[in-house]
Amino acid sequence: MSLIFDALLIAAVFFAVHSWQTRNLPIDQPAPATVLALLDGTGIQAAVTTGEVGVVYFFAPWCFYCRHSIGNLD
Repeated sequence: MSLIFDALLIAAVFFAVHSWQTRNLPIDQPAPATVLALLDGTGIQAAVTTGEVGVVYFFAPWCFYCRHSIGNLD
């Protein structure tokens, strides 16, 4: 009985945190245009265009997990 209560409590906490974190996200609206800032102050347009699905992957060469996960990204 205690295990079931613990599982329900953990599920409730995860649901509450998820609901709070996504409370202001727009629904059924396209993402705004993304301009990636460069160090020289200019910017470039992201490769994802309006109406397409895409992933923006931020990579840091000093990050252990980034270096090891880049091989999985296609």
